[in-house]
Amino acid sequence: MNEWFYLDFIDLQSDMGTIHFKHVLFVYGLLRKGSNDPMALFLDQQASFIDHGYLHGKLFMADGYPGAVAMLTSEKVYGDVFGFDDETLLAKLDDFEEINMTDEYIRSQVDIHTASGLLNCWMYVYNRPTTKLKQIVSGDFLKYLSELKMQ
Repeated sequence: MNEWFYLDFIDLQSDMGTIHFKHVLFVYGLLRKGSNDPMALFLDQQASFIDHGYLHGKLFMADGYPGAVAMLTSEKVYGDVFGFDDETLLAKLDDFEEINMTDEYIRSQVDIHTASGLLNCWMYVYNRPTTKLKQIVSGDFLKYLSELKMQ
């Protein structure tokens, strides 16, 4: 069983030295780089892109938007990792994901695999049953959208 703890900030090594972020967020759907969603553009302007990454889990279509669950599986959910310090940005993202209005998503900490190693990140985890949802087998929401457009 994993024991989660909250870090006051995370240090990341880069070509410019150590970068400090209070919050590190993994996004896998509408908030990804390359998405046309206005909130994705807002996140890209307000936060620093860190890396692409993945977690072990499954990705589903839930009423027109994606929902991911972390689980012990060889399947992967692909996304992007952002870092930021602004508490109001985190609150705006919580509002976007309707964290305090419904139980559909919860913000949880998960381990994300990146090119530079594992990062413990916030993630909006789908929190409802998935048995009747269509699985996005590729684990990549942007790829899924692209394939839909080609049909």
